[in-house]
Amino acid sequence: MKNIDITGPVMDNIVRFEKRRSLLWFLRFVVIVFTLFFLAVLLLWIAFGQIMERQTLELLTLFKEDREIIAQFWQDTLMIFWEELPQRKLVISVGILAGIIIFSLLTRKQRMIVWKRIRQIARRERRPRRTL
Repeated sequence: MKNIDITGPVMDNIVRFEKRRSLLWFLRFVVIVFTLFFLAVLLLWIAFGQIMERQTLELLTLFKEDREIIAQFWQDTLMIFWEELPQRKLVISVGILAGIIIFSLLTRKQRMIVWKRIRQIARRERRPRRTL
């Protein structure tokens, strides 16, 4: 392994640059994930409000009835329930949540690099400086 001698001020500049770059990348990642998650939760909240307003869940009370009634009308009940759901909002919010998962998986390697870089910078900042 090579022993590279870098003067203190140069190394301080490198550390400051890497710290800023790493923190900006991590901040961008957190803002993107938080914004997408907030949007998905907002859409789910609106969809749930519409479900409660339309009293869509009460259609499922048929399944508390007798077996003969369930056997005869279960398909109609589920079809009406499906039509009453705010499908677009639900599909978009599930798509956003799936996008967050995919985004997290795709950036896993870069996150590990950034975390390692931040830990190294923290170690360097904790280390007392040697004076010559």
